Amino acid sequence: MALRENLFHVVQASMIGSILSNLLLVLGFCFLFGGPFRKEQHGSPFPHVPWFPRPCVVRFELPTTPASDKIVLNISRGIAIVLLIIYVAYLVFQLYTNPDGLKVTPKRAARDPETPDAPEGEDEDEEDEEPVTLTWVAIAALALSTLIIAICAEFLVGSIEGLSKEAGISETFIGIIILPIVGNAAEHVTAVSSAMRNKMDLSIGVAVGSSHQIALLVTPAIVVMGWILDKPMDLDFGAFSTAVLLVSTLVVNSLIQDGKTHWLEGWMLIGAYVIVAVGFYFVPDPTELIR
Repeated sequence: MALRENLFHVVQASMIGSILSNLLLVLGFCFLFGGPFRKEQHGSPFPHVPWFPRPCVVRFELPTTPASDKIVLNISRGIAIVLLIIYVAYLVFQLYTNPDGLKVTPKRAARDPETPDAPEGEDEDEEDEEPVTLTWVAIAALALSTLIIAICAEFLVGSIEGLSKEAGISETFIGIIILPIVGNAAEHVTAVSSAMRNKMDLSIGVAVGSSHQIALLVTPAIVVMGWILDKPMDLDFGAFSTAVLLVSTLVVNSLIQDGKTHWLEGWMLIGAYVIVAVGFYFVPDPTELIR
């Protein structure tokens, strides 16, 4: 909807914001709320968060001219196609090559000694849970939810400009901080509640998996959609946003690769997200910088 209204910086901000909110805010709350009564939480080796160079690096080598904008746009479209191919390969690997990686590893023996043992039979009941929703019911519910979200998105995008002027905050801040938190609220609750039940494989899978989808599917798909609609949507997120995303990716990878977490790491990630939010609050929109 924002792409259709030519709000390109809002689209870019929402893509960056979705990744940052999952990597810093959601993971931070998962570690924080999952760990108060446990020394550590354990799981399978957590997936690596991918990072791909963005065309903003090329921007530094080019003068600010319409010709350079065209070069960055062409580079973005080429990268988008490659990312979509990588995402297809990623799905094939998960679903066919390594389907066991999607299963939550039963690590009952690794329960923290400080956590009280569950009543006899509770673990078995959790492992024996089977989905009861019929396939057609799930598909119908998904279609209905998508329709409702599309209608809500129409009103939301239409109110961004008014909210920005009324509240005195930039559209970039709305796209990076507010939209991802509101739009992914249900998913965030799922990840945090799973962490509180000590299901860290599922919790990390939700948060990191969402980041994979945004980076490898949604962002390049938006660029391709702009290409189809003849909209100059590119992957030039700007130096500040790109640097923040790169550093956040490195920090999260350093925390999750050992397969164990604790509540202090949660505080660190939440603090990092607050710092990022403060930074973007004072960064003006690109259009204001041009003016």
